[in-house]
Amino acid sequence: MIVRTALAQINTTVGDLDGNKRKIIEAIDRATALDSGIVLFPELTITGYPPEDLLLNTGFLRENFAVLKEIAGQTARSKAMIVLGFVDFVNEIYNAAAILQRGEIKSVYRKMSLPNYSVFDERRYFSPGAHPLLVRFGEAKIGINVCEDLWVPSGPIN
Repeated sequence: MIVRTALAQINTTVGDLDGNKRKIIEAIDRATALDSGIVLFPELTITGYPPEDLLLNTGFLRENFAVLKEIAGQTARSKAMIVLGFVDFVNEIYNAAAILQRGEIKSVYRKMSLPNYSVFDERRYFSPGAHPLLVRFGEAKIGINVCEDLWVPSGPIN
């Protein structure tokens, strides 16, 4: 099975949810026009990285989720699977990736390995996720992870 994958390395701005949304939708449109089956976005694409103290504002968290739902709705005509970074907020705050397909949020992965060294201070803001995520794309099973999860020896891919 051959799958054309688009890496949507867009230049987001921290806190600019509307501007980031516009860039995300444009990137999805470009990738689907090129018949991409999967479109991958960076960590925390909707909010920009790192959102830091903006995460203390519940209005910002709700708006980030509203943007995610709006973007999901824009994918209704697309056959592509979109993997998009956002902030999940259900009693706790999570650095997450949403799996969008055919107008819906199909799954959410919550980053499990939160860096807290050098310039990273993710444990200050985020709770760690508890479960790895496998999604099906056609006949393939694809593991979803976010950044640090990929190279931490005790991370979800091990």
